[in-house]
Amino acid sequence: MVYDDRSQLEAMLATLQPSNGHVQVEKSFGPTTVYTLTPVAPRAAPPPAVHPIPPSAIHAEASHSPDRIPLLFDGDPDSRWISGRPQSGDESITLTFDRPRDVRTIRMRLATRSESDYPRELVVDGVGADGTRTLYRGAGLPLFVEGLFRDPAHPWLEVVLPDNRSTAIRLRQVAAARTFAWSIHELQLLEP
Repeated sequence: MVYDDRSQLEAMLATLQPSNGHVQVEKSFGPTTVYTLTPVAPRAAPPPAVHPIPPSAIHAEASHSPDRIPLLFDGDPDSRWISGRPQSGDESITLTFDRPRDVRTIRMRLATRSESDYPRELVVDGVGADGTRTLYRGAGLPLFVEGLFRDPAHPWLEVVLPDNRSTAIRLRQVAAARTFAWSIHELQLLEP
C-alpha cells in the first residue's frame, strides 16, 4: 500500500508489530519490509442460503455520530458512518430487530479512502430472551485482508456467527488506534 500521509503509514506499521499478535515474521530488505501474518483459525462457513435482513426491519443506534447512522443502509458505497475520532475502544452500534432473528453473517463494507478505518478488535454480542452473549470476538486486520482479496476497491469485512435468536446485535470496537477512526460504508445482516 502507498500512503501519502506519513501518520497513516506509521499507524499501520504500529498495527503490524509482531507484539500485537497479527504478524508472525517481519523481514526488511532495504527500504522494503515484508510481513507474514499470523494464520487465522478457519472460520465457520455461512449457511448455504442466506438473505439480507431489510433495513426497514432494523432500528440502529450508535455511540458516536448517530446522525450518520442512515448512511449504513443507503446503498451508496461512497457514503459512510464514521466514529469521528480515532478508535479508543468504546465505540458501538446497536441493531434492534422487529422480531427475533438468526443473524448468521454480518458484512461491513469499507472503501479505498477509508481502508485503514477497520475495527481493530471487534466484538459481536447477541441480545435475546435468555440475555446477552458474545457471538464473535476477533482482530479486524484478518477480516480486512480477506475483504481486500474479495474486492480491493470496496472490501467487505465478513463475520460469520453461530446460531442465535437475537432481538438485537451489538457491534463493539474494543481496541485503540492512534490515528484511525472506525467507519462502515454499508452494513448488511444476513439470515437463513
